[in-house]
Amino acid sequence: MVVIVGEYLFSGISGSTAADISAIGSLLIAPMERAGYSKGEAVAIVSAATAMGILVPPCIFMIVLASMTNQSIGAMFVAGFPPAIVIALGLGVYIYWKAGKLGIPREARASWGERWRALGDGVIAMVMPGIGILIIASIGIGVFLPPIGVALFIACAIARLSIVESTKYMAPYLVILFLGLLVITYIPWFTLVLPRLFLR
Repeated sequence: MVVIVGEYLFSGISGSTAADISAIGSLLIAPMERAGYSKGEAVAIVSAATAMGILVPPCIFMIVLASMTNQSIGAMFVAGFPPAIVIALGLGVYIYWKAGKLGIPREARASWGERWRALGDGVIAMVMPGIGILIIASIGIGVFLPPIGVALFIACAIARLSIVESTKYMAPYLVILFLGLLVITYIPWFTLVLPRLFLR
């Protein structure tokens, strides 16, 4: 069940099935074996969870399919959440039943101290969506900043305009972009509100 929940959350960050199976598998297959699952059962659970995770946005396949069929990428992303929840619940129920049948012992209930320590250990992972959004936003601005602003060079080449000439037009837009970056950096609510809403 930890694998299912972990994959649901991680898939909402990575967008890549290969990345999901590599990360979740390397982290959780060995602990599952130590808990009493056979190697084959552990692989099956991680694989099934990853197959479910492809429905959780963002998903590279959704972007490609939406682009090919002229559909809204945003609408396709939102549409993926309910099916992923349904499949995750189904997998969770089956795993609960199968663990009982296999006689997998339950872990002792964690104390409040252990829970707080686990929460502290997981803080970085929980803010990862906010972090790739800040990175992505920074890269998006960076490709338009001279002297290495590749995208700005391309736009100027298409319009047959010099970089120097474009700077006076680009300056106010860059100011707005920087202000937007500051807002999403220091007010995390804007970045995290939808993940929190949909991943509860």
